[in-house]
Amino acid sequence: MKKDSKQRLFEVMGKLDKTFKPKLNEEFTTSFEYEKELEADDIYTLYQFKYGTAAVDSLPEFPEIIKFTIDAYIREDYGHKPGTESDSESFLYVDEMNLVEGSYIPEYKKYIEEWIKDNAEKLDEEIIAAYSNSFGSDPEPPNYDWDERFR
Repeated sequence: MKKDSKQRLFEVMGKLDKTFKPKLNEEFTTSFEYEKELEADDIYTLYQFKYGTAAVDSLPEFPEIIKFTIDAYIREDYGHKPGTESDSESFLYVDEMNLVEGSYIPEYKKYIEEWIKDNAEKLDEEIIAAYSNSFGSDPEPPNYDWDERFR
């Protein structure tokens, strides 16, 4: 165990002060809108797998790409990240996700929600990656040819 980890700090503080609560008072939660483009074939494949060919034949005709937006509530946690073998200092996870009204064609809502439910774990990973990438790095400065500028 790292000597400077928050977990170790909480252990030491708990020994020194019996009233110490090993939770931070502040909890990181943020809302993040994630725009998703879903191929119609993904919905057809899901229905084929779950309900069979007859169910696919009864589906409406979707456009090639179905667009919608998810409002995801992202939280930060400390300790053991599910699905890993070791403790991490902190990790992000999607606590809740909702379709943003008006971001999709209303007739497709139930199909989109079913796809989200069946692909929640993969979608969580996509959302966390998009959220993390949204911070990015500073844009690169223009690549000037300094010799040309000062001739």
